[in-house]
Amino acid sequence: MISLARIHLVLFSICTVALGTEPNDTGVQLTFQISPIPLAAPHPLQAKPQDRKPSYAAGITAQGPTDFFPGPRSNRVDDFLSFAHQQGLSLPQKEFLEDTNGLLDSTERSVTFYYPMDDPNRPQVLLYAMSLADAKRMAELYLQFAWKDYKGSRDRIEWAIRDVSEQAAKAEKRIPELEKSLEAMQKSFEQAKSVVPYRSEQEALEAIGELGRMLNTAQVEISGIRAKIEAIQGYQQPHQGDTILSPKLEIMFIEEAVAMRGAEARRQTATELRMQASQFIDLKQAIKYATEQKDDLTRKLPVCREILPSRREDLAAMRDKEPKIRDNKVVIYPVR
Repeated sequence: MISLARIHLVLFSICTVALGTEPNDTGVQLTFQISPIPLAAPHPLQAKPQDRKPSYAAGITAQGPTDFFPGPRSNRVDDFLSFAHQQGLSLPQKEFLEDTNGLLDSTERSVTFYYPMDDPNRPQVLLYAMSLADAKRMAELYLQFAWKDYKGSRDRIEWAIRDVSEQAAKAEKRIPELEKSLEAMQKSFEQAKSVVPYRSEQEALEAIGELGRMLNTAQVEISGIRAKIEAIQGYQQPHQGDTILSPKLEIMFIEEAVAMRGAEARRQTATELRMQASQFIDLKQAIKYATEQKDDLTRKLPVCREILPSRREDLAAMRDKEPKIRDNKVVIYPVR
């Protein structure tokens, strides 16, 4: 005696109508097949008016892990429905989703899953639709939504690997450069210390302040002396033959010229001392900064080297979780 299940299997193999392949954002082409075996309208829809009941259901069998598929009754259902609502569904389909959440939040397993007779151990998630076009579109969006979340998670891991790799490469290159710079700066600093009387940045800063005041005083003094010399020279020309005034003007000129040399020497010395103090501070700060940078990179480098293998393992594990539909095939069932 031939069982009813056997008859259904034969009918399915003979009467299944291929709807062709459709491209989607994942780069995967889905094959749609319509089943001759209709599904009964689910209980939650029995009381709905006829124009509010779905005519089709897309049956989707995941291949491998289902981490990124919005499984029925999961906290991802609302996100999927919101995503689907913005992706070119018909108005009746949108209204159906708003009214029922596509039945994806139903607590009745028979409503959200279908167990094919030829493979009952691989239940199909049912996506109800108001039209054949909506059923196909819902299946596409189901995969696209899962792929979008998967790709985002994968991209974040790949970015982390690139970032950590770049940090490690930068540290490997920068540490020897800093060591070489520190060696040169340390030699210059030792030379600078040998010609200055202070041993701390504070002493050097105080010296810079005092020397700055000395420079201002010397500059004012030089301006005054220069004005006196110009005035003396202005008197010398018309009184060259004056035996009394000319010698006095000459003595005054010499005195002011000597004073000018002294003021300029004080200015030059103060300038050089201030430059030495500034160089002392600059070198000390540069050594401190380079040392901190080298120490920071030296700490980070082994951490980066330790993190990279685990991140690569995460990426390999993530690639194994790529959302796939079995054989890229979606079975569409009429709904009675």
